[in-house]
Amino acid sequence: MSFSFDEFEEVANKLAESDDEGSIRSAISRGYYCIFHRAKKISGFTTNQYGATHESVIRKIRENHEITNNNKIAKTLEELKQDRVTADYHSMPPSQVVFNKNYFKRFKIRFDNLSSMLEQAFHE
Repeated sequence: MSFSFDEFEEVANKLAESDDEGSIRSAISRGYYCIFHRAKKISGFTTNQYGATHESVIRKIRENHEITNNNKIAKTLEELKQDRVTADYHSMPPSQVVFNKNYFKRFKIRFDNLSSMLEQAFHE
């Protein structure tokens, strides 16, 4: 049985119910990987032996003018990727970043907007 990366969205939402920073960081990471795999699907990127790199998927979306809102999708995916990198790798994030429920809410708004754009692009 294959795994659906869409399950990460539910995991992210459950993690974000907690107030601790580790849960919020993990929620952002899981949310990002969910949306990355959705974007990868619409990009038409096929995995080679090295897998799909995030930048390759973003570039393929940006270059595909047949995808509705391709530039906006690519830009939003880049922003969410940066959130994920900050959450996963920076123990001392930039001073304006505080990993709390409000931060996740802002992430989730962009996630939901991107999810809608991907849904629209996928069904065209």
